[in-house]
Amino acid sequence: MTGAKPGRALLLFMHKWALDGPISNPPAAHGFPTALNYLQQFAIDMAYIPPHQPREARKAYKHRIYDTLHYMANNDAEPCSLRIVKKCPNAEWGRVWKNLHSRALSDYLTSTWYVTVHDIFPINDRLAAIHLTPTSTCPNCRQEDSIQHRITDCGKGPVIWNWTQMKLGMILCVSPNYIPKDWTIHPAFTF
Repeated sequence: MTGAKPGRALLLFMHKWALDGPISNPPAAHGFPTALNYLQQFAIDMAYIPPHQPREARKAYKHRIYDTLHYMANNDAEPCSLRIVKKCPNAEWGRVWKNLHSRALSDYLTSTWYVTVHDIFPINDRLAAIHLTPTSTCPNCRQEDSIQHRITDCGKGPVIWNWTQMKLGMILCVSPNYIPKDWTIHPAFTF
C-alpha cells in the first residue's frame, strides 16, 4: 500500500492478507476482522487498479487510483429509485424528505413516518402473507392489520394522525376533518 512505512503493524497485516502487492482479480476479500471492513473494501477496489509502477510518481499513482475508483462509482446505470418513488412518481419527494427530517418531529414520529413512507412497516397483514406470523390481525386490538390501521386507529397512531391532520389542514387551509384517513396511503393533494 502506498504510504505504509516498513516495520509498522499495518504493513505486517497487509502482507498477511496479501494487500501489499498486486491484488488478484477477483479479490479474495475474506478473513478480515469486522473492525477492519475498510481493508476488505480496499482489497475489492484495488483489484481493479494496476499496481504501482517503479518509475511512476506517487502523486500520479494516487491520481490513477482516484480516477479508476471514481469511474467505477459513476459508471453504473442510473441510480435505483426507491420503491415508493416508483409507486407515486408525481409526489414532491424532495419536500417529503425535507419535512421528514424536520427538527420539529420527535425521533419516534420521524422513524414511524420513515418506515411508512418507505412502505416497510412490519404489519401483520404483510408478515402473514410471507408466513412470518400466523395471523393478519393487529397484535394490540385484534382488528384486521394494515398500514392505515396502525397509523390512524391503533396504539400511538391516533396521536400521530391527529397531529398530521392538523398540520395538513394548516398547509392546505382546510379543516382537518376534511382530510380522510386514506390519505396516509394515497395522498391526493397538490400544492
